Amino acid sequence: MKLEDQVCSLELSKKLKELGVKQESVWYWYEPKGLTVNPYLIILDHNELEEYQIISAAFTVAELGEIIGCIYDCACFSQRLLEIWNCSFARADAEGVLNIEHTERASTEADCRALMLIHLIEKGMVKL
Repeated sequence: MKLEDQVCSLELSKKLKELGVKQESVWYWYEPKGLTVNPYLIILDHNELEEYQIISAAFTVAELGEIIGCIYDCACFSQRLLEIWNCSFARADAEGVLNIEHTERASTEADCRALMLIHLIEKGMVKL
């Protein structure tokens, strides 16, 4: 599996940053100063962030799961034939029956979870 498939995309990373998600990750999208190359992934210690031209945190599947898991029970599963990831959250009704309230779909689990987090923030269900 490619590293890019294990972290959320540059586009979604930037959206999470714009929404105010704390920029703490193992991986970061990085753009070298003065060079015209595509952004790439770099591992940095939090103390090194100011030394580099960081675009945004590149949250891993586990990091996104931690953030979402603190708010909702989030079940992610793969539909292997379609190679599509689904991330859903559900709440129990008065009888204890779980009802799915929202589902996101993406080609990678990291992007799927990032989309879910974006949805939860935009709907005011997550306070940062």
